[in-house]
Amino acid sequence: QKVQEVEEEVESLLKYIGKIPIKIKSKEDVTLVLDKLDVVVPMLRVSSVTLEGFELLDYLLMLLPPRERKLEEPFLMYIDKVYNVKGVGTVVSGTVKQGKLEAGKELLLGPMNDGRFVKVKATSIQTHYHSLDEAEAGFVIGIAIRGVKHEAVKRGMILCEPSLNPKPVRSFEAEIMVLTHPTVIKSGYEPVVHLATVAETVKLECLDKEYLKAGETGRVRMIFKFRPYYIEPNTRFVFREGKTKGIGKVLKVFYG
Repeated sequence: QKVQEVEEEVESLLKYIGKIPIKIKSKEDVTLVLDKLDVVVPMLRVSSVTLEGFELLDYLLMLLPPRERKLEEPFLMYIDKVYNVKGVGTVVSGTVKQGKLEAGKELLLGPMNDGRFVKVKATSIQTHYHSLDEAEAGFVIGIAIRGVKHEAVKRGMILCEPSLNPKPVRSFEAEIMVLTHPTVIKSGYEPVVHLATVAETVKLECLDKEYLKAGETGRVRMIFKFRPYYIEPNTRFVFREGKTKGIGKVLKVFYG
């Protein structure tokens, strides 16, 4: 019964954002939806206890078209985790969003609390305990860096090539959809935004409506409460607070 409740809730949320949920029960169903993934979202019931549905899930994943990788763009990686490794120093991990990185290259790290980006050196690269000479978009890697104090490195920062010319973002304008909320959302509301590896409290300002209710969309401005981050237009994000959940897309960023 609980599984069915979860499925119904997921279906409802998908329909909110204009997607069509389709339950996948056979390989024929997979073939049917593969060329319609821009509007159709396949739903599979799986169990990590009995392994029910795993074979079908593997079949679907193997047939998915490869994602476009921006290999020619300047290197960019959002930092997910930060480690202090004995004999190595500071190591950061994350998924390479774009570009390529060679061991020994100089990068920018930031933004710091004051908005600065500092120069660091990528002394080595590893993935799953294996050393790499080069990593590229899509790789999940760990990078040993030198040139900054360990305490200054935080989750949500980026590592990038200087040619990216990154700037700190203090606030951004977005189109959001409120999925669930017990009452209404007004200016001054403070949810937590989850964007890439960024998880930060923002202050929300309604721009085109006085308030927003569950199921409604609107344009808002979100202002980071504690520090700046690097954010790009067209990035999608999730926001939540208590029983409130919503999704959004960055339309415009404001530097400062």
